[in-house]
Amino acid sequence: MFNLRAELERLPNEPLLHPDTQASLSSKPEAQQFDPLIHYRYRDDYNTPDFKNEIHRELGPEQAEDTHILSMPTRFSQGPREILGNEVDVTRLFHRLISGPIMEALDHFNVTERAQTGPIGNTHIRTGDEVILAVEHKRPLMIKEEWSQPDNDGFATRNKLSRELRMYAFQYRCPHICLFDGKKMVFIRFRAPQQGYYGLRLTLRVIFYLMLREGIARARAMRSPQVILDGWQRSFRWYDGKPHWRKQNQQATWDPPAGYARDWDRTVQRWFWKRNDGSFVTWDTRAV
Repeated sequence: MFNLRAELERLPNEPLLHPDTQASLSSKPEAQQFDPLIHYRYRDDYNTPDFKNEIHRELGPEQAEDTHILSMPTRFSQGPREILGNEVDVTRLFHRLISGPIMEALDHFNVTERAQTGPIGNTHIRTGDEVILAVEHKRPLMIKEEWSQPDNDGFATRNKLSRELRMYAFQYRCPHICLFDGKKMVFIRFRAPQQGYYGLRLTLRVIFYLMLREGIARARAMRSPQVILDGWQRSFRWYDGKPHWRKQNQQATWDPPAGYARDWDRTVQRWFWKRNDGSFVTWDTRAV
């Protein structure tokens, strides 16, 4: 038994790949009404410091809630090496080795994982009525074949795939989308900001957890009570649940009103506002 922080950084055995070379390329006619993704980067150098720092900037920083979640116990079964030959094998691998340890640690949250359901028929993770992360599983090695081809050969194919991902975001009303083929994973977060540093060794599990964490924050923000402190009204940025403040005739700001700070109550699993002397003011969110 390990805690989630340790499990996220462990690397499962490399799967044995026997892909179906006769499988067709990704093509969903209903997705062609959506625009392709234009502003993105494909990188497979995730072990380099440059890439790690980029992920940490985009999906950090670690917060009090993360410290609590990452300390939760979870089990991991290394088991035998998986043999991947088709999309069903990829789905099995994903649930056992990628999402499994994370979902076990989130068991005390109102977070559930569903497969082959919803408007499209892929995996999605939800809390209450909100889908917080949608994952599309593809046949082994599809991402390298269809996403990373040179522009003169693969542009049309990549456009088809990116339209499909945008369609999932629209139909699930979810800005966090993942694509997994048993070897590589594409992470899409629409309107992604740059934030602070996150101190975990980078693995697919770590990035998957960070995307899932943002989805939980977004779902929590959508059902949070109204908060007004000294005339400043708190709102949330939709796609990642980050609070910001607005006061009549004054510019909106990310900084809380002077004299207040946001903190996490791990007992009831809710964010709250307190004064600088530590005294409680009001709840910021409801429990998930």
